[in-house]
Amino acid sequence: MADSFDRPRDVWALIAAGGASVRFGGETPKQFFELEGVPLFIHSVLKFARYRETLGITVIAPEKSLKFAEKAFGAHKADTAGVTVDFICGGTTRRRSVFNGVQHIINNKDVRIVLVHDAARPFVTEGLIAKTADAARKYGAAIPCVKIADAVKLWELKDYGETAGGIYIARKTLDRETLVLAQTPQGFSFDILKRAHEAADRDGYDGYDDASLAERIGVYPVIIDGERENKKITVREDL
Repeated sequence: MADSFDRPRDVWALIAAGGASVRFGGETPKQFFELEGVPLFIHSVLKFARYRETLGITVIAPEKSLKFAEKAFGAHKADTAGVTVDFICGGTTRRRSVFNGVQHIINNKDVRIVLVHDAARPFVTEGLIAKTADAARKYGAAIPCVKIADAVKLWELKDYGETAGGIYIARKTLDRETLVLAQTPQGFSFDILKRAHEAADRDGYDGYDDASLAERIGVYPVIIDGERENKKITVREDL
């Protein structure tokens, strides 16, 4: 059996860089905020470009930021030699943005595996990319997850009379042993991701991540070990 070194480049990465960054604050969306002098989304682009099976990468950005993203990438283009990197406009939601990416590569017959990644996760490692792609190739869908260390509460808003707007209470403690935190990249065969997004688009369902769309069509992603360092930048303190 041929090992992974003998496989052709057939993995395409969709980098979701269209978030509004409301919690991050400031005028610069977090995906374009600089970390060590380099915009966050480019950290991810370079990691995926180094993966030996990557055929191409599509960065999905807001229309108003598209030219900025392309210009910022220009300084790093030489570091992605041999890998196609292009930019397209996102949609009104993350799900619609990723669906734009799926439609963008729909006629590329060389793409077998698609990895969907949040631009706000600049600490993704090449090892995690490879593990996710390998698992998606074997099982059709795979997501990296980490276990939960804290107690998890189901909260509820209660009317407490004089307290305007009510007050939040801990209604129930959930069994954290049955819960995990999903990360990206999330990997899928192209056909599964395409069918999942087409069904969600038809039903007007945005979901929480691409795995939730696959679950709706009866495809349950295998869980692989994520990496705690692969955190999502949500607020400035995360940097």
